[in-house]
Amino acid sequence: MVITPSRSDITNVSGILGGAAAAPVATLMTREDAYYFSHHADIVRLPVYRTILGEGTRYYVDTVTGTLIAKIDPSAQSYRWWHEGLHRLDFTAALRGRPQWDVLMLILMCGVTLLCGTGAYLGFRRLIHRPANANLP
Repeated sequence: MVITPSRSDITNVSGILGGAAAAPVATLMTREDAYYFSHHADIVRLPVYRTILGEGTRYYVDTVTGTLIAKIDPSAQSYRWWHEGLHRLDFTAALRGRPQWDVLMLILMCGVTLLCGTGAYLGFRRLIHRPANANLP
């Protein structure tokens, strides 16, 4: 039997997480945010309760079971932007959708292919057309 936590239970947990500071407010999140979102096959569970502490740490608690789903501290936040953001190119929710992301990746890969092809062409041309005075010491 699963006991669903009440709003007051989540508020009590938020107060415990906040410690001596003013009790943070747990908000019910029905949509993804910048740190808790789906990415292709990695689907997140919604709705969740989100608690943001004073130093910026975010806690995501499942509304059905009351279990802690994710803890995003400032270190994880910077990792999200500097590593995952740059590698996945999912800085905004609009870029996380499949058709937009695919088009962006196709444009970037075509640009890289063009750049590599240009470099290979210039290197090949340099090898074939050596100047006459290239053998001088």
